[in-house]
Amino acid sequence: MLSQRANNNEDLIIDEPIKEFSSDIDSLDFTILDSISGLDSTYDSLSTYQNNSSLIVYPTLADDVFHLIPIQRVKYGDTLIVDLQNYIYSNNLDINFIHNQSLNIKIFNDSLFIIPLVNVNQISPLRLNINNQEINIMVFSYSENDDQSIHLRDKEAIILKDSHKSNPDNLVLNYKYLPASYSNKSLMDNTTWILFNNSILESKYYHIFDHQIRVMLPKPINDGTLRIFSIDYNGRPLQENHTNISNSTVLSPTQNKSSLHFSNMYYVLIDRFFNKKENSTLLDDFSIDNKVNFHGGDFLGLVKKINNGYFNRLGINNLILSPINTNPDSSFRSDIPPYRKHMGFDGSWPIDSRDIDSRFGTADELKELIVDSHYQGLGIYLDYIVGYTHTNHSYYNLNPMWFIPNTFENKSFLPQLDFLNSEVIRQVNSDIIYWISEFNFDGVHYSSTENTSGKFWQYLNRSLYSEVNRDNLKADNQIINKYSLQFNLSLYHEARDHFSGLNTNFQNLNNFIKTNLSELGPINLMGTLTTLQCDPKFISVADTHIDYGGVEDHRVFVDFPEKVVHASSYEKLFMFFLMNNSLTGIPSLFHGDEYGQIGIGEADSKRDLKFQNKLNFLESKLKNKISRLNSIRNQYPSLSIGDFFVLRESLDYSVWLKSYFGEHTIIFFNLQDKTIQLNIPLPFESKKLISLLDNNIIELDNSKMASIVIPPYQSGIFLLDLK
Repeated sequence: MLSQRANNNEDLIIDEPIKEFSSDIDSLDFTILDSISGLDSTYDSLSTYQNNSSLIVYPTLADDVFHLIPIQRVKYGDTLIVDLQNYIYSNNLDINFIHNQSLNIKIFNDSLFIIPLVNVNQISPLRLNINNQEINIMVFSYSENDDQSIHLRDKEAIILKDSHKSNPDNLVLNYKYLPASYSNKSLMDNTTWILFNNSILESKYYHIFDHQIRVMLPKPINDGTLRIFSIDYNGRPLQENHTNISNSTVLSPTQNKSSLHFSNMYYVLIDRFFNKKENSTLLDDFSIDNKVNFHGGDFLGLVKKINNGYFNRLGINNLILSPINTNPDSSFRSDIPPYRKHMGFDGSWPIDSRDIDSRFGTADELKELIVDSHYQGLGIYLDYIVGYTHTNHSYYNLNPMWFIPNTFENKSFLPQLDFLNSEVIRQVNSDIIYWISEFNFDGVHYSSTENTSGKFWQYLNRSLYSEVNRDNLKADNQIINKYSLQFNLSLYHEARDHFSGLNTNFQNLNNFIKTNLSELGPINLMGTLTTLQCDPKFISVADTHIDYGGVEDHRVFVDFPEKVVHASSYEKLFMFFLMNNSLTGIPSLFHGDEYGQIGIGEADSKRDLKFQNKLNFLESKLKNKISRLNSIRNQYPSLSIGDFFVLRESLDYSVWLKSYFGEHTIIFFNLQDKTIQLNIPLPFESKKLISLLDNNIIELDNSKMASIVIPPYQSGIFLLDLK
């Protein structure tokens, strides 16, 4: 959802200076290029890229901003396109590169076109000079015969964060190498690259041993990311290892309390949360089902609960407000039989891009809400509808050329904006900047972005740096591209089916997580969640009320569940929460999930919030466990930014290790109706295990092996007490 700002000061650089560069396409040797199959696709890509490039004048920046450029992956015979404007914000990019024996490179429209020249698996550093900054892009090219099942081996090799020591003159970082279960090879048999931000680290700053890497960074150290890339003798890349550095030491919740890496979020559905003042503007239409009418929740009601400590007790430190733009006063019929009437009670039918819906409150009340949130230690973010408007919106009536024929979710009254139109890009950008600047939001979450364009996100990113006071934005809350702004939907879809019991296979889930970390980065700020707004609630699926295949419109009104039947459904939901809180990203609670609110989709999944006096025993128990889990997540960095390693797995259970410089946690899941006993090998010698959820202690007879008993449908976290 939100992404990290990388520092553009990189003073730990490569071994030898780059002496010769070229940006001239014609100067490249195309003898080899002409002989490979990728040439035609390269020309096609260039042509397509040129034709699709909108002529947009970006906002002027005071200085260049360099973000972290992730490793790039390309198959032999394919062409890789890297748009540098996604990572480098500048008024002008002057790009030069040194010739590479393994890669053929073109530059066009601030993009790199890369073709592998060798049909083998390898990592190659691409050395560039951009606006007088020497940077390196790591490119993993793989054989055309490689199926890219690079994370599917049983117990593949991995590099784990072991320990660190901060000395007056340097920061010492130790990493432990665990070879693959099928190999006795050492780290010396691998090809390993170490970078600080986008620059290859000089060899004098690190040592590689058989099963250890030691990095010694001289102080003072600019904020940034230490990155370790390694590929084994079989050409299989290991999981990347990233270490975030802040204030000349490793990132930690004690030193970096405001970092989003140690935070979570709660999505507030304003209309269904709490009502403080009588609302006389609700639609008096008895043909409207109460489920889709406004229920009266408002800003002042939310303020009351904030000041009463509701979110502090829940362990929440950031809120996302549902959309607050003015919505229609009338209802509209669904395009789906039986064509029931609906209303935009959730703020999702905007008819004005800068006015606040009076049913939620006034501008002054919104400002009071934000001030009180900050006073209580809560960041506050706005959910903003990007991709469409309502037909009653002035944009639709005054500028019909701004829209495309498509509609949102087959609702004819919600036309989609055309983000290939430069006027649309500028207008939507201006509206977003308005909300951030006028009301001092800490950031914005963007909804309905499916039809947006890369040019729009590039324009918005530069606007945030040029038009918004940076002090208004959290240090690690800068936006890179549209993907970093969204929830981790692919992980959500995989995990919801798994923990609900629709497709239980921990081996598949674990492999998916490894692939997901490979694609998004081992440390990222993608939002993780257990509920998607219009989906059925997870607990209703786990309780067999419905599945995720979609719900007919009439079921929301005439055939909806009233309660959870199976106690195990609450435990399954907690497992889902535990997974999200044990992985990198920002765990996000959707309205009502803290106690297991039910719902079969659409309006039924957006019921009024119940507070403590209305909860039953199992709901209250779940809420207390989640509150404890949120606090644990905010306290232990191994969960949020530690390395991920699978210790044991089967179809129905799994045990993970999360490792972060002397702090190592074990997360376990038993998704079956019987007790299991497991012997867990420990990569780090320990004398006991401490349960973080209930403080129970397991003394270990063997410092390298733990024996644990897991009851049916139970999960938890152990902290290793090291010898």
